[in-house]
Amino acid sequence: MSVIRDVVLLLVAKLPSIVSGFVSLGDLAAFSTVLLFVFLIDRSRKERYGAKSFRVDLTYAFFYLCGVYTLLVGLPLFRTLTRVFDSLFHARTLSLASIPMAVQITIGIVSVDLFSYAWHRSVHANRILWAFHSVHHSQKSLTVATGFRTHFVDEIVRTTFLFVPLYFLGIRPHTFIAVDLVVNWILGLQHSDLAWSYGALRNLIVSPSYHRIHHSLGAVDHDKNFGVLFPFWDRLFSTHVAGDHRPLRYGIDDDVPESFLRQMAWPFIVIGRLLKSRAAVGEPTAASGGID
Repeated sequence: MSVIRDVVLLLVAKLPSIVSGFVSLGDLAAFSTVLLFVFLIDRSRKERYGAKSFRVDLTYAFFYLCGVYTLLVGLPLFRTLTRVFDSLFHARTLSLASIPMAVQITIGIVSVDLFSYAWHRSVHANRILWAFHSVHHSQKSLTVATGFRTHFVDEIVRTTFLFVPLYFLGIRPHTFIAVDLVVNWILGLQHSDLAWSYGALRNLIVSPSYHRIHHSLGAVDHDKNFGVLFPFWDRLFSTHVAGDHRPLRYGIDDDVPESFLRQMAWPFIVIGRLLKSRAAVGEPTAASGGID
């Protein structure tokens, strides 16, 4: 009995550190505060934040913020990518440790955001990747939690893209802890559907009015405004749509089910249908090509 008691006491003592290793406490705090902030100022909150689709988005938020994804996918993926890149490139990375932390953070954020833009363009241009990313775009009523509506395969692809600059610049994710709260506020507000353009900062930071155009169902706005944090990538690569207009409709044409578990299965069903239809007409099964 004394052995069992000692084990239990050890687990209790280690529990805070174990939990903090998997639970994104800073991200959870940022999400909670921006959710409360928008809920208090958004007059249309009753319709959108009382819908089933919002509860589905909250399930995604729990999945990513409370350690489920980190434990089952995130950490194993990060370790695997590190081993693979070390074996391929023999840990030949740049070391930014000797330069000021502020410069490290600036270089890291700009580099990661460029690769975020590349990831975003890629998942819209490739039919297989779009099947997973379309889950995020299936939300017809944007809320702060919509940013978490991301299929785990889509998140794996995104993480792999972002790992590249972090690895070769010799930057570790904990470097960004100092700005994590601010970044998460910006990303949370992007999906709030507020008519904010950030005034003089509109050309520097992706605002809610800028990003909501990206979620438009309209053909004019389709595949535009890919910028994740900085909008100047869209101007540089000609994917920018000007204006602060609110789209008439959000979402996609496909009738994606409003269920976390069914949305996890949905992309595989779509891909199965795509491969089956191509095989029936004798087309190549490669995933290249844009979205119809």
